[in-house]
Amino acid sequence: MVRACLDVAEVPISVKVRLGTGTGPNTALEVAQRLEKEGIYRICVHGRTLKQRYSGLADWEQIRDIVDGVEIPVIANGDVVDSASTKLCMDITKSAGLMIGRGAIGMPNIFYDIKRDLGWNISPPPWKEDNPAVARLWCWKRYLDISKQVYGEKMNKNIKRHAISFTKGLPGASAMRVQLHSVTTQEELGKRVSQYLENLNPQELKI
Repeated sequence: MVRACLDVAEVPISVKVRLGTGTGPNTALEVAQRLEKEGIYRICVHGRTLKQRYSGLADWEQIRDIVDGVEIPVIANGDVVDSASTKLCMDITKSAGLMIGRGAIGMPNIFYDIKRDLGWNISPPPWKEDNPAVARLWCWKRYLDISKQVYGEKMNKNIKRHAISFTKGLPGASAMRVQLHSVTTQEELGKRVSQYLENLNPQELKI
């Protein structure tokens, strides 16, 4: 499959893998080396097996074994949720970079926050970084715009699940989410969440 992609692609091809299936021999390093020989640009390794799904802890030590066993860049993935886990993961794996999945659901500003906390050279964000509600509002509105572009007026069918993620941990979010059960359209749901986030700190949002 990877070879077929490489034969027709006009851009570099990267591959994401897990640490095997979780049943039988551990072939993660062997698979990574075979993929490298095929000519992929880089490989991302999630530090769990297929059988684990998202349970248990990501095995960063095994990712380090793959980093040491190939010449191409290795991207570490799994249990990276903030600047502290970012630093620890990179210290252990010696990876060329990181991939964040579940940690960014509802918190897309996590990427900026990590770079800021670790002192990496970045540009200011389009929101006020000292207020998480402001950051989430900007990202939520951007999410709605992209959903309309991709899915049309019906938007993303998973919008209610994402609304829960975007409001998790904020004051009054639980009561607001109960009200969403009576909403009949995805567009109205998007507006309700936007209004909730705006009302958390209307003074800063007018700047």
